[in-house]
Amino acid sequence: MLPSLLRPLARWYQKKVFGKMAKLGVRYEDLLIENDDNQKALSWQDSGTIAMRDRRIKRAIDLSMKHTYLPDHVAAVQDPGNFYLADAVEEAKSLREEREYLNA
Repeated sequence: MLPSLLRPLARWYQKKVFGKMAKLGVRYEDLLIENDDNQKALSWQDSGTIAMRDRRIKRAIDLSMKHTYLPDHVAAVQDPGNFYLADAVEEAKSLREEREYLNA
């Protein structure tokens, strides 16, 4: 019962957060807290993906410091919900857990 009541609220919140992220031009996974699993997954990515991630983060920092946002026509094509790292993070996490299990 409770999850069905929270689902519309979760969708509304996700839309608000993704809207703010689109205004800054970053993706959700660009803002993840760095941990060992994320670092390992990033090391598996190609240099083009890493370069684009770094550019998005630098652009967002610049816009934030200037207290401005991307123009509406540019923000409209941004896709903060485009997950490019999730599968690699899950794989890195499962490898770490397997290694911990075998070493225990």
